[in-house]
Amino acid sequence: MNVKIEFYFFHRQIFLIKYKKLTYTKKYKLVNVLSKQIKLYLMLKVLVVEDEVELLELYDLILSKNYKVFTTDSGREAINIIDRENPEILIVDIRLPDLSGIEVTKYAKAKNLNVVVIGVSAYRERFKEAIDAGAATVIQKPFLIKQIHEVIEGVLQKKQ
Repeated sequence: MNVKIEFYFFHRQIFLIKYKKLTYTKKYKLVNVLSKQIKLYLMLKVLVVEDEVELLELYDLILSKNYKVFTTDSGREAINIIDRENPEILIVDIRLPDLSGIEVTKYAKAKNLNVVVIGVSAYRERFKEAIDAGAATVIQKPFLIKQIHEVIEGVLQKKQ
């Protein structure tokens, strides 16, 4: 039996899902598969730019349950990901080996004024520069894992 399913997306909200006659089991399986796909579609995209590989892995581990996470250790690659994926949230280390996090922040803000940028640095003297470039806030290294979720939620609430 062919099943016709229609999705109507508008600003990441689902308006209508239609399906024809299915058994309860098939409906249940279909809804489970679709809900996972819809959840992936609706997840905010987060790009993490960090030159310490261990920290990149940690970010991915703690954020991937709630967000669609992209990671890179390069400022140049970050610009490619920004162009390709248009993330809603950017977490960027201020000091990177190729381009600075300040340059990545300026590029991201020039491309999309609505992107939320969270700077990360061990050097307090760079905080003002990051804020001036467009970062919503800056977190000082080292930080607690739960702090990242709190900062993201706080910045997103302020934005709304």
